[in-house]
Amino acid sequence: MTITKLFPFGGSAPRIEQDDLEREIVGGKGLGLQVMGNIGVDVPPGFTMPTTLCRVLAENDEDLPQEIWDEMRRNVERVEG
Repeated sequence: MTITKLFPFGGSAPRIEQDDLEREIVGGKGLGLQVMGNIGVDVPPGFTMPTTLCRVLAENDEDLPQEIWDEMRRNVERVEG
């Protein structure tokens, strides 16, 4: 299964149910930031790129599908906002 979305956290990010997150997908730090945001800790805005997208990036000469770049831009705008 390839996860083809980013996982925003903190700030105005939508809450992501913990059942939808796995350490193998978002990594330990990504999972920790999601959990802290979900329980109300003031976490600065950011986003996690799942390990599956890192593999896609490595396998495609360091490029990603355009929809992922678009989602990344939206998340960067949210973080900078």
